Amino acid sequence: MKLTLKTAPKKQPINAEEVKAMVGLETDQDQFDGLLEGLISAAVDQFEMDTNIRLMEQTWLQYFSDWPLEDDFMELAYPPLISVATIKYTNSAEEQSTWASASYVLDIASKPGRVFLGYSSDWPSVTLTPRSDAIEVEYVCGYENSDNVPYDIKNTLKLLVEFWFTNRAEGNSKIPSYITSAIQKHRIYSL
Repeated sequence: MKLTLKTAPKKQPINAEEVKAMVGLETDQDQFDGLLEGLISAAVDQFEMDTNIRLMEQTWLQYFSDWPLEDDFMELAYPPLISVATIKYTNSAEEQSTWASASYVLDIASKPGRVFLGYSSDWPSVTLTPRSDAIEVEYVCGYENSDNVPYDIKNTLKLLVEFWFTNRAEGNSKIPSYITSAIQKHRIYSL
């Protein structure tokens, strides 16, 4: 399975103003905003890498080499799933087609999300090109805005930023267990 980020998030789930009080700064101490924004970005990257969750709305391309003939669904890597834009497949003559959206249904409640065969539908019966990207699923995942990101996730991000900010001079990079535990409780495992 291959994944490509098509559209990156436009915002972060938390901002420098939200973190300032936690790290002992006044709201008018703007000289730290750049550092805090960099630490927020690093905290989001760490959280997403450790959990397989994508926090803010973004678009991904996920590629498969074949249809899941033994199952009636395809699992998409990153929750929470918002929507699927298109499912395209390339046949052995290198012609790309779009699979009709009426042929499948989405399970956005599962984590990770899934694309199920629709009622009385089958996977397209063409010979696919023998490549790892024969099937391309374009989907949107993440939370649509920062208000929808669960409070405990936002708080975990703030704790991580606070730890890195207050320990930046010491070079202590080992994240404390209370923060790693808070991150790991959100980890999503694929089938």
